[in-house]
Amino acid sequence: KDKTGFTYPLYSCVKECAEGKKEVQGNVPLLIADGGIKHNGYIAKAIHAGADMVMIGAMMSHCTDSPAESVEVDGKIKKYYFGSASAENKGTTHHVEGFVREFESNGMTYEQKLKEIEEDLQSAISYSGGKALLDIRNVDFVLT
Repeated sequence: KDKTGFTYPLYSCVKECAEGKKEVQGNVPLLIADGGIKHNGYIAKAIHAGADMVMIGAMMSHCTDSPAESVEVDGKIKKYYFGSASAENKGTTHHVEGFVREFESNGMTYEQKLKEIEEDLQSAISYSGGKALLDIRNVDFVLT
């Protein structure tokens, strides 16, 4: 967004794409929310908007057992994550859209983080009055 000026909030983007998607045959995912998933609740929002799957690489890179570089700074473990369009991944500084982020490790393993996501999605399902994941799509929403 900084390089091109093109950006769109995650929920609005997924909602618009879901409204325009065409059905395909088989069990092929139709819509993948990629980018902008910062917290577990964003997964529920993406599903409500119409996503069939979400990409959560940056969220998982916070985990202690992720391959993201770890450095101890002032007694805290910092992790470094770079996106696929970053200079670090592309090996060039031309047409770079991604960036490197530094953040504190969440102190969880992959397994613990996935359990947390599962429990948070279960709560979202219950708040929606549903019993299954896609019941999240049946609740009213407010765009502000």
